[in-house]
Amino acid sequence: GSVGQFDLSNMMHEIRNSGILSCSVVQAEAHQTILEVHNRAGVIIDTHTAVAMKAAMFFADMDVPMVVMETAQPCKFNSTIESILGKPAPMPASLVGITDSKLFFTEMNPDSETVKEFIRDKC
Repeated sequence: GSVGQFDLSNMMHEIRNSGILSCSVVQAEAHQTILEVHNRAGVIIDTHTAVAMKAAMFFADMDVPMVVMETAQPCKFNSTIESILGKPAPMPASLVGITDSKLFFTEMNPDSETVKEFIRDKC
């Protein structure tokens, strides 16, 4: 396969019979889901969680419990959240001031041995 992708086409029969389900969610549906969840539950969810929530709602079966895990803080997507809800997502206390923190980073070659060596040296 090409770099940056993988092909599961030879496994489609097994995947279809495994119980794994999938669907596509377009941006407008995710945004509508953010609004719907906020209106129904008073909760602000991030854009990625909205995609998962919309998919969960699509496959909802009243006899099967469904769990959707939040994948990011909604405040990370504040411009989107504010455009949908008319207000920003609150910043969790643990993140207040984080944007004022000093950044630390290390440039390295993108290969696993370099990353492993970096981790060994730093831990």
